[in-house]
Amino acid sequence: MTGRDFFRDIDARGRERGTTLLELLVAMALLALLASYAFGAIRHLRSFDRAMRDIEDASSIEAVTAHMRRTIAGSRVVFFTTSGSQAKLAFVGEESRISLVADADNRLEWGGLYLVQIGLKEDDGERKLVAFRRIFRPAMDLEPGSRDPVLLADQVASLRFRYFGSPEKDAEAQWHATWTSMKTLPKAIEAILTFTNGRRWPPMVVAIPSAL
Repeated sequence: MTGRDFFRDIDARGRERGTTLLELLVAMALLALLASYAFGAIRHLRSFDRAMRDIEDASSIEAVTAHMRRTIAGSRVVFFTTSGSQAKLAFVGEESRISLVADADNRLEWGGLYLVQIGLKEDDGERKLVAFRRIFRPAMDLEPGSRDPVLLADQVASLRFRYFGSPEKDAEAQWHATWTSMKTLPKAIEAILTFTNGRRWPPMVVAIPSAL
């Protein structure tokens, strides 16, 4: 091999090494580009999942509020009696529980009047908003009995009701933490619900037409 051939061979091997390095750099650039697209897609999917969960939560809360509005607005002035006692209004208004009598929900029942109780239930260390429903009869107590509740919402932190009206005759109407009247319904009820997962409960004040 002449000296010229030796240097030509070194130059060829150098060009070969340079081409290999260039290909490696191009491959790395393509991998970085694909990785950026992959991370972007993952972020997009996570954002999409969060958006879908928010929509589902909003739809669920909207359905729950609509159900509670219908139930509370449908409260009726009816009385119940127990053995040896005077007739009492079939309505119990407590800070975290409400019992009332309303028309049947045609989405759930056939017809007639139903005793409905809405409140919190502890289940495996978690608070849930539930509703008990059963056919109302005048000679009955206002407890839900052994029926299974209807789950309205889970992951609940707190529930509070307030009642607007005048429990005593000729008294000025105002907001009350509980409702003690045995003869008249409150004119309106406010329900305030908070969640442990950050879901938002919309402002909810429901007027009761039968009390106005």
